Amino acid sequence: LLRPGDVVAVEAEWYLEVEGKPEPVLAITPKDRNEAIRAAFDVGNRHFPVAISGEDLLVPDDTAMEQLLSRLGVAWKRTTAGEQAITARTPPTEGLVVMASRSHASDTRLAAFLEGRKVATISNIGSSLKLCRIAEGAADLYPRLGRTMEWDTAAAQAVLEAAGGSVRTLDGAVLTYGKEDWANPHFVCFGRQE
Repeated sequence: LLRPGDVVAVEAEWYLEVEGKPEPVLAITPKDRNEAIRAAFDVGNRHFPVAISGEDLLVPDDTAMEQLLSRLGVAWKRTTAGEQAITARTPPTEGLVVMASRSHASDTRLAAFLEGRKVATISNIGSSLKLCRIAEGAADLYPRLGRTMEWDTAAAQAVLEAAGGSVRTLDGAVLTYGKEDWANPHFVCFGRQE
């Protein structure tokens, strides 16, 4: 994750530093899923970038975009977007939000692992997005009890750890890299631990 002020290259007579500032955007607040899809489709068809921030779609503050949104009849407001830190959370008292693999949703090992834990919800989604949901504080736990490779987890593990979470093998060790066959052992991703 690069932040304003990070130095990414240094030579004898120069250096390269990241500069960033908030950017003016239009925040679209769709009233429902269909309106969100329609707005994202129309914005994307005009080759404008779209970012998601909570319930809002963020698009460049541009006259053509303003006109498009007015024609679509969607609610929007002017604001700025910039760097937004994400932080893993400590588990809430009402129970864990658990991420589970879509391809291993019915795995009996998951039920056994969660036995005795207070679970509020379980969401089955694919890819390393599960680690990112924990990093942003939207989930608390992801037990991975199936096969993964180093390239499946490395980037998302870095994001999670930068946000205060951790990835541990079942024996409690930090998940590490450089294994001869690139295969990961089973592991568990956590948000912040008390």
